[in-house]
Amino acid sequence: MPKLSYLDLSDNDITKPDFTFSGRDRLPLVVNLQRNKIQVIDSATLNLLTAYSNVVFDIRANVHANWSSTGNIC
Repeated sequence: MPKLSYLDLSDNDITKPDFTFSGRDRLPLVVNLQRNKIQVIDSATLNLLTAYSNVVFDIRANVHANWSSTGNIC
């Protein structure tokens, strides 16, 4: 079983996941953003979030969150 770091930010009324990280760890990081108020992730924010190769954002169960054909969440 692989080891993971875990950051629980669920249930915090977050509307935009505009996070930055200053260091790299060899352990993958899972950021739990479930049950917040994220409705749209624009392409600039999506590019910023996917720039981190060792970070996984869990955005399930947000307000009206679903994938559009453009790859954004709306």
